[in-house]
Amino acid sequence: MLARPRPTTRLGVDGAWVRATHSDSYFCFSVEPGEHHLCASWQAGGLDPTSGIAAAHFAAEAGHVYYFRARNGSLPDGTTTIEFKRLDSDAQLLINRYAFSSSSC
Repeated sequence: MLARPRPTTRLGVDGAWVRATHSDSYFCFSVEPGEHHLCASWQAGGLDPTSGIAAAHFAAEAGHVYYFRARNGSLPDGTTTIEFKRLDSDAQLLINRYAFSSSSC
């Protein structure tokens, strides 16, 4: 079960916001080969912005595709937060379930 509410979530790469998504949608973007740092956070909307934060890093290789999922989750104390997870290439199967998001930050 997905946590509610479902706020707009924005994604940053190497310190710059690149895209935003709302609800069940996805987006894509390109990066140069090398080490990259990702972060996700909720945009304003009445939620505690300090609990809606996630981060990850990865080393991109030329010609490779990487999949990450950011979704609402809950901590043991009941606080709603963002779960950020790298997925394997089977994530391609999930994409058909979601709408493409053309929004940006």
